[in-house]
Amino acid sequence: FHINWPMVAGQTDMLNKIYQRLSIYAFFFFFYWKMRSVKNIKNRKIFEISYRGYKKEDALQVAKIYAQLNNGTRFTGLKSFLYAFIGNRCLLVATRANEIEEEVIIGVNMYYLNARDVREKTIHEGFIGVIPSMTGKGIASAMRSIAKDHFKAAGFKGISTRISLNNVSSLQSAIKTGFTPIEEYAEPSTGDRRYYMIAK
Repeated sequence: FHINWPMVAGQTDMLNKIYQRLSIYAFFFFFYWKMRSVKNIKNRKIFEISYRGYKKEDALQVAKIYAQLNNGTRFTGLKSFLYAFIGNRCLLVATRANEIEEEVIIGVNMYYLNARDVREKTIHEGFIGVIPSMTGKGIASAMRSIAKDHFKAAGFKGISTRISLNNVSSLQSAIKTGFTPIEEYAEPSTGDRRYYMIAK
């Protein structure tokens, strides 16, 4: 016995939006749960640059760099809320002291889990960026090296990342720190050629 309920115009779109929203909530909860057993990122200093895990008070500086280097994408909402709790385990920042000895964030390296990473027991590098005035100094490579050691100690089998073929500097940094191209594909929304890479 089955009843075919009449669908109101727009109802399907509304249900899809609800489903997508619930899926996002489920993903964030799963990510939070998986990261609970990961230890905090250890503080490191290489010359004048310090590397450490994210803190809540870093939110404004991280949001500014994230938007500046990621086509205006905002570091707000659920993402900001989640990293406030677990960012010290999976979001690495590079800092240096300014002329009045205040700590200023100059680089951000953000990680999360997706379905493929769960299957392959890796963790995904979702974003890495260094402010323009500090590029070319090995900061991105240092963040990736520190992250590799950190997540290996946490039991992950490796780190995955996706990099456009035309992003030469990021590709060089990734290869330098042990990333190997596994697949080449076209980004569906832009047609941009990219590598899916793994570092173990």
